Amino acid sequence: MNPRTFDHSNFVIPLSFVYKRAGDPPRGAEDNLLITRSELAVFIVCCSLACKKGCGGKFTVTHQQLAHQTGYSESQVKRAVRELRDNNCIAKLNEERGIDGEYALGCNTTPGYGRPLFTKNVSLRAFLRYSTIPYLKIPKSFLKYLPTMTWTELQVAIVLLQLTWDWNKPTASISRAELRQVAQINKNLALPIAELYWLAEIEPNGKQDLLVSRRN
Repeated sequence: MNPRTFDHSNFVIPLSFVYKRAGDPPRGAEDNLLITRSELAVFIVCCSLACKKGCGGKFTVTHQQLAHQTGYSESQVKRAVRELRDNNCIAKLNEERGIDGEYALGCNTTPGYGRPLFTKNVSLRAFLRYSTIPYLKIPKSFLKYLPTMTWTELQVAIVLLQLTWDWNKPTASISRAELRQVAQINKNLALPIAELYWLAEIEPNGKQDLLVSRRN
């Protein structure tokens, strides 16, 4: 596939919302995930909705729908939405008019609670691409697995996707220690790696490293 071609079998998330340092594949403490667990799951769903053509980054979703799409309880989703709003990752729209469930991605680099990331009538993908803001492609099939993924599987999955983001280099290696650090988990990697068979081929590469090959 030509890397310059829009692939509508995936959606995108802006890396600056997810990592402390966006751009290159993760390699150090400065690249650790910024948002985790239910917040990460909810943010991924929000980005998928904001990628619809011509939506201007705006979307409508209820707590019940987010709970269904992420596998978290409604109370957990409400807390996640509140945290994402507090960190300007998402902005609630029309709150003064009492309209519920309308959101946009927030401007997390600019002070101002509730400020949308952009207002042009384009999708999130188009805005990030033409603004040259680093983003990560996520296959739409990811959403099918999301409700059943544990938080460790989710965080490892996002790191592995970024590690193999380059279409010209779909295979990369990372040490187990680096993967645990960047994914912000302190548990054994064996189970989440085994459960991510649908996302990538993950094989030992020596005693400490893993060889990751993205599935197309």
